[in-house]
Amino acid sequence: MAQNNKLKRRAQAFAAKHDVSYTVALKAVDEPLHELRDLMELPQTQDFNFATMFRVVDKQGSYGSVYSARGLEMPYMAGDELSQFKGLWEFIGESARRHQILKDRGLETYWEYRELQRSGILGPDEPELEPFFHHYFEELRSPYAPMYAMGRRLGLIPVNLSGFLEIQDSHSFIPVTPEQLTALSSGTPVGPIEGFRRAESDDPSSPDCWTDRYSVLAISKAKNNRFDLPQMAILFRRDLDELHGEMRARGLDPFGFTFRDLSDGTIEFRHFSSHITATLDEESLFEFGSTEHMFLWD
Repeated sequence: MAQNNKLKRRAQAFAAKHDVSYTVALKAVDEPLHELRDLMELPQTQDFNFATMFRVVDKQGSYGSVYSARGLEMPYMAGDELSQFKGLWEFIGESARRHQILKDRGLETYWEYRELQRSGILGPDEPELEPFFHHYFEELRSPYAPMYAMGRRLGLIPVNLSGFLEIQDSHSFIPVTPEQLTALSSGTPVGPIEGFRRAESDDPSSPDCWTDRYSVLAISKAKNNRFDLPQMAILFRRDLDELHGEMRARGLDPFGFTFRDLSDGTIEFRHFSSHITATLDEESLFEFGSTEHMFLWD
C-alpha cells in the first residue's frame, strides 16, 4: 500500500510538471528497475550508511571471500567477461556521453531521463540509458573514483567482488548476492537485503546507549588501508569454539582474527546513526564509523 501511494504521488507530480494525463504519468514513473532506483535514492540508503555501491556476497549474512578464486562463473557475466570498463578512457567517454544526454535535456539524473522516455515526451530515436555495473576487485582506484558520485546521477554503479576482509575502499557497500544483482538490473523481485544497524534517533544529543555482556571479542587482522582500522569486529555471547563454527558458516576463516575473553565484564555501547563504539572498564574495544563493520552475534 505504501509503495502504491508513493507511485501515485510520483505520477501526480509528473502529470502536473509535464502537462500530461495521469495514465501517461503513471506509465512514466512506474520504473521497472524501481528497487535499484530506491536503493540509489536518499533517504532509502540510510539503511546502508548512504552507500551507493554494491559488494557481492555468497548469501545474505555472509562476509567471507566471495570470488577470491577469480574465474568462477557468475550469473551476471556477459559472455566470458564481467561488466566493467576496460580502461580509463572508456570510462571517461561513457561518463561524458551520459552527462551530455542529460545536459541537453536539462535533466539531473538518468532516472528522470528514463521517465521522460517511458512517457513518450522524448522521441522514439532517443538513446536508451540503462544502468551500467562496473565490477572490480579490492579497490576502485583514483582513475575511477568519480564513479562513486556518479552512481546516482549517471547510472555508473561500482560492484566490489572482493571478500569482505579484502576490501580496501573506505566506503560502505550494500551486500547483494549474484542473483539479487541480476534481479536489480532486470526488474525482477530482489528479495530482502540486510541493512546496517541504525539508532532510532539521529539527534546527536540523544545517542542510543546501552550495556550488555558478551563472552568473546573477535577482531580481524585485516585492516582498512586508509584509516588503519580493523575490517571487522564481532562480539559473541557463547564460547570460542561455537564462535569459530559460526564464523566458518558465514564464510570467515578464524585464522584471520584475534580473540579476547570478555566474559567477566559489562560492555558499554554508544550508537549514533551508523557510528558505534564499545567500551569495557573505560577501555575502548572498538570504534567504527559504520555499523557495516561491527557485529553482535548471539
